[in-house]
Amino acid sequence: LILRFSETMNGGTFVAGQITLFNTDGASDSNDTVRVNYTLGAQSVLQAADVATSLVVNIADSDMDIIKNELALAVSAESTYLSIELGTFRDMNSRPLSAIAPSNATAVSLYTADATPPILSAVALNLNRRILIFNFDEPVDGSSIIYSVIALQSEIGGGTAVSLTGGSYDVSSDGKQVLLQLLDSDVHRITQADDLAISRNTSFITFGAGGINDTASNGIL
Repeated sequence: LILRFSETMNGGTFVAGQITLFNTDGASDSNDTVRVNYTLGAQSVLQAADVATSLVVNIADSDMDIIKNELALAVSAESTYLSIELGTFRDMNSRPLSAIAPSNATAVSLYTADATPPILSAVALNLNRRILIFNFDEPVDGSSIIYSVIALQSEIGGGTAVSLTGGSYDVSSDGKQVLLQLLDSDVHRITQADDLAISRNTSFITFGAGGINDTASNGIL
């Protein structure tokens, strides 16, 4: 988050937890507007405590995960507004930065969309429960799953392979874990193979490109 000021500010005076993102400005909202907001936590801190007219706040991963799960917030320039509490920064004469009220939040002047694809970080298979569990490095959209590009194979480079034909899913509250309930027919094909999924060393997952998207519609590579 890049903040530009009309005069030189002392980055060392930054007070975390006082910057809030909104999906509207608050001033021109209609009666049926659903306003969404999120206040950056104490882990979102300045990249460097510089003395400058432009300062960068590094948004913490924990904050980014919550923002990404708010599908109406910060998904475009038109859905990104900012309020700042009085004294979040101070200038070189220790005068506090004027507040930007939530009721009249300011629009961002430059917006860069999320273009980073999700990364699969861990997989668990339980054939007794007939489930596959996928962990990702960021929130994903469970409804974007393409089952046919997900396969279980007996060797890291190939071997016996079974592609999924369907199933159902559940996504964790933070959006970073997806539980797939496998179809009985797919489980039957897996268990019929005498060299597939009989141990960890015969259980390898391939997840094809675009098999699932993050909340910004970036597909897994």
